Amino acid sequence: PHSVDCFPRTDGLPPFLPPGSCHVRHPHAFQAARRLGIDAPKAIVGFERTEGRFVPKHDGVVICEAFSESLLLAAEALMEEKRREQQDALVKKARGLWQVLLTALRTKETLEQRWGTGEATAAVLAAANSKKQEKKLVAEEE
Repeated sequence: PHSVDCFPRTDGLPPFLPPGSCHVRHPHAFQAARRLGIDAPKAIVGFERTEGRFVPKHDGVVICEAFSESLLLAAEALMEEKRREQQDALVKKARGLWQVLLTALRTKETLEQRWGTGEATAAVLAAANSKKQEKKLVAEEE
């Protein structure tokens, strides 16, 4: 089967499951079971209202009790692998951002060596603006 009903009971006892099976709640249990080749249908624990429809809510898998320990170990290893992949992606992104920053700094340094510092350019612009101001004043006086 693709899924097994594991609805919570009102008397507080564990849900009714097929004999010799157990409900494993782990975010990566289904992927781990597929990797190990274990037949593991998803566990339906209720229903949710999504966009006006009621859809089944899955939480973990139902497997044979004999495989539960190995499945949990495989799921934990899968979770650690995904965490490591996320960390590697974050490091790769940070290195890319540092490379952009260093390239910009090298470009700025090259431009300053070729054309001078920004202070000299600012002084030239200020002088040009003051000449424009003088011409405006002379034109207004006439």
